[in-house]
Amino acid sequence: MKFIPPNTRVRIETLVGPTFEPDWSETGRTRKSRKTKGESVPAPDWSLVRFDSSGASLCIHNSRLMVCNEQPEVAPR
Repeated sequence: MKFIPPNTRVRIETLVGPTFEPDWSETGRTRKSRKTKGESVPAPDWSLVRFDSSGASLCIHNSRLMVCNEQPEVAPR
């Protein structure tokens, strides 16, 4: 899989339930690694992803990511 540029909206494949069924409901955004914090990715087919639900970041293989064009939910004004 190709390199996914930073700040790209993605869906993240997770395995849920007792039989580890694939689920694509988790969303996030790819981000740049920060060398000053010691962050890096092992190869171009890996991406750092910040989860929308928790704000946590994780290095995930691109085969577990699906690029999407959905916008995050915005609180009503």
